[in-house]
Amino acid sequence: MAEITIRHRRSNQEGKVPTTGQLTLGELAVNTWDGRIFLKTNRDGFEEVVEFATVDIGNTTVLFADVQNKPTTLAGYGITDSFSGDYDDLTDKPDLTIYQLEEQAFDGDYNSLVNLPQLFDGQFSSLGGKPTTLEGYGITDFTIGNYDDLSNTPFIPSDVSHLTDNTGIIFTGEYSELQNKPFIPVNIVDLGDVSNTAPTSGQVLKWSGTTWEPAADTGNADTLNGEAGAYYLEYSNFANTPFIPPLYTDSDALSIVQASSLDLGNNSITTTGKVLYSNVYDTLGDLPAAATYHGMFAHVHAEGAGYFAHAGNWVRLANQSELFSGSYNDLSNQPTIPTQYTDADAVSAVEAVDLDMGSNNIDTTGAFNGTTVRASIHTADPSDDLLLQAGNGTGTGVGGTLNIRAGVGAGGSAHGEINIGTNLNQSGITIGNSNSPLKLLTDVPATSLGASGDEAGMVAFDASYIYYCVGTYNGIVNIWRRVAWSADTW
Repeated sequence: MAEITIRHRRSNQEGKVPTTGQLTLGELAVNTWDGRIFLKTNRDGFEEVVEFATVDIGNTTVLFADVQNKPTTLAGYGITDSFSGDYDDLTDKPDLTIYQLEEQAFDGDYNSLVNLPQLFDGQFSSLGGKPTTLEGYGITDFTIGNYDDLSNTPFIPSDVSHLTDNTGIIFTGEYSELQNKPFIPVNIVDLGDVSNTAPTSGQVLKWSGTTWEPAADTGNADTLNGEAGAYYLEYSNFANTPFIPPLYTDSDALSIVQASSLDLGNNSITTTGKVLYSNVYDTLGDLPAAATYHGMFAHVHAEGAGYFAHAGNWVRLANQSELFSGSYNDLSNQPTIPTQYTDADAVSAVEAVDLDMGSNNIDTTGAFNGTTVRASIHTADPSDDLLLQAGNGTGTGVGGTLNIRAGVGAGGSAHGEINIGTNLNQSGITIGNSNSPLKLLTDVPATSLGASGDEAGMVAFDASYIYYCVGTYNGIVNIWRRVAWSADTW
């Protein structure tokens, strides 16, 4: 088991002394350079670090701090077994390799220590338990600020009678007691630039160039520089007079205003009269910013049109010539309107082209008359059915009769033909109702098996036989029957 060594907080810097913030109560600190030991104490809340060391002299304990002329080196103390401070000089050093492998080994980082002390930052404000009096700091060469505690204080008299000699010390308020008084002239001759010669009656003081001398009064007392007082009341007699403009009229004001552009800022012009102005710009590019002058109207000469500012844009106004007069005759691209449209016009238009009714019906109480072309009724798609129906086909009673007639009518001498046929093979004419139809084919079947699309009710004939279909074609069963024509006549 490795030997455990307990070391106190220590420093190997010469003269280094720990602070109260670096030590806890009862903790020792050692300065290994000076050989000094320190302890933190607390007396009535006042913390301090004290240094102690003792030497035994008989039964008397002497504080090391009281020893004078202490040496400053280990050799001076006769200490020979001191540690050099070199790690290599240590004995019983631990195996750091093993310690580093252990989970709880100290990594040498101060921050990895537990129960870290609060280090003193050197600031007096960071000290705890600071005393509140000078005595608490151990300062003895101070006063508490009481004047009575001062020594060699001067004598301060509280009354003038306390003074042993008040001459020249207290001012009584008399001007005569003042020192360094200024010279105050009493007579005119006391002035430095006035002659001491006494004037005679009627004389006045005249300036000789250096002094004022008594002399006869040869001038006019009512004049100044030879001019009477009225002279100086005339403004035109003055020199260097300021310029005073003549009467300022409305014309003068108008001239000033009209001499340059008038910028009123955001102020308004209010008038009950007319405002005459020319607001013409050569091109669109000359117009000011529409956003700045919202609502402004202007004429652009190159465009020949007026514009007004709105929503940040200049909007063009239409000229009178560009407006619609409201007259039909002023419209362009007018449609052609016939003057009168008659029944004959409608009939001509219908008869000029094929009539395509789509899915609509043609209802009439009359007859279809005309030539072959005019009476032609057909479907647009050859595969569609054409229905000629009498009655509406929806009732349960007796239906109407469909008459297809050729010729001029009953009682006429000439009769036409009714031709019903198809142009496609296996097409025919169906006669009867949907329950028992009779379909007359234009072509006879090739065999009794029939062909695709053959069904019961179909009839066909040729010069030798009449053919009748009794079933639906399936390619296996013989569905056609035939009967030869009789040779008998009647």
